[in-house]
Amino acid sequence: YQRRVHGEITDEDVYKHYAKLGKEAITRIKWLKKMNGHFTGYGFVHFASAEQAHRALALGPLVVGNRMCKVELALEDEALKALRQSQPERKDDHRAELALQECPKDITENDVYDHYTRLGDEAIRRIHFVMRDDGSFTGTGYVHFSSVSMAHEALKLGGPTVGRERCQVHLVKGKVKTKEKKAKGGGAAPASAGAAGAKGKR
Repeated sequence: YQRRVHGEITDEDVYKHYAKLGKEAITRIKWLKKMNGHFTGYGFVHFASAEQAHRALALGPLVVGNRMCKVELALEDEALKALRQSQPERKDDHRAELALQECPKDITENDVYDHYTRLGDEAIRRIHFVMRDDGSFTGTGYVHFSSVSMAHEALKLGGPTVGRERCQVHLVKGKVKTKEKKAKGGGAAPASAGAAGAKGKR
């Protein structure tokens, strides 16, 4: 599973990166797109076996367009469910969260990561965009940072700009309540997940 992938990545980039594992190592590559067809920056690379997936992880992340992907193993639905049930629920500090509003519909997680890149690779813990029941983007998103002080530093940078449109940004002062659903995971307006591999592509 890979995220923060450059929009110009291709299947060939992935096959070349994992060539040491053999021609039969990769069984499928799935890239996630929004409803308008734009790339979300997420995707999954399915390997022939769990052993191959672990070996692929040891090869490190792909680098495309001077951007290093974030790579991790993707758990199957049941395994992920069991893992979540075995762990206590974590209460996030909402003081370390920024709300993005009036965002353009084409915004992606990569746009957010790129905007706050000067804060460091570990500054952002997670991003989620708020979706309506029909799957359309509300224009609102939330960026959770590693600390309250990091969120304040991010606030000074303002909101991300996509094209000529800039998101409005402010600190979240309490638990977020909204009638719309928060997109689980992240990506761009509409993004979904797969089963065992890598986030990315166009």
